[in-house]
Amino acid sequence: MVNHVKLEIAIQIVAEKISDLYRLRDEASTEEEINEYNNKLALAFEERDKVALGDLTVIDRILNKEGENNG
Repeated sequence: MVNHVKLEIAIQIVAEKISDLYRLRDEASTEEEINEYNNKLALAFEERDKVALGDLTVIDRILNKEGENNG
C-alpha cells in the first residue's frame, strides 16, 4: 500500500478511536472509569501525534491491528 494511503487510513482509524473514547468517557458512571478513559485518550493522542509525523512503525501497527479486528 502506498504510504500516503496508509497515512490517510491510519488518521481515520485514530480519529475514530478518539471519538469512541470520548463517547465512552461521557457515558462512564464512576470516577474510576472516567480516569481510565482519560488515560486511554492520552495514549490515543500520543498515537495520533506519531501518525501525524508519519511514523511508519506506528502506522503499520495501527493498520495491522485494524486488519486483525476485521479479519
